[in-house]
Amino acid sequence: MKYFIGYLIRGEAAEYYRLTGAELANSFRVDDVSRIAPPHMTVKATFDHNNQEVLEDVLSAFADTARPCPLSLSGWNHFGNRTIIVDAPVQPNEAIASFGRLIDSLRSAGVRANPREKQIHAHMSVARFLTPETFPKVWAHIEKSPKPAFDMMLDNVTLFSSVDGKTWKVEKTFPFMGR
Repeated sequence: MKYFIGYLIRGEAAEYYRLTGAELANSFRVDDVSRIAPPHMTVKATFDHNNQEVLEDVLSAFADTARPCPLSLSGWNHFGNRTIIVDAPVQPNEAIASFGRLIDSLRSAGVRANPREKQIHAHMSVARFLTPETFPKVWAHIEKSPKPAFDMMLDNVTLFSSVDGKTWKVEKTFPFMGR
């Protein structure tokens, strides 16, 4: 089965993700990110694994020792001309380091990962899979929009599974329990 691992975003930022995804899809005929996956920040990109219980054990052990930390998302940025994001101007270094340890634990459980996956850039995507034709139009629209700003606690790790090869659902969320 296909999975990815992330931080499940909730509250006002999640609502913004849903509304912005729908607005961009309606205005520019691009994929609605909110229909592809729940609001999240990716920690480990998609991978195949045949034992969900093993994955849940790794995530549970990680969450038992991980400590919540503040995360602020604000302003616009983009990755190339395919993805537009709400950025984290200050990267949560403590959480990123701990997610690097999680990647190592996943590797030990048979999940393929390369060292670059430890270089997480905290963000929330609001438009993905843009083409060279649609990107400039969507970017111009986004730049005119009020800049989003959200403060939250990065306080969980979540296992997502593929529904049909293109859309994703939450399998299980593990709250951080570390002190």
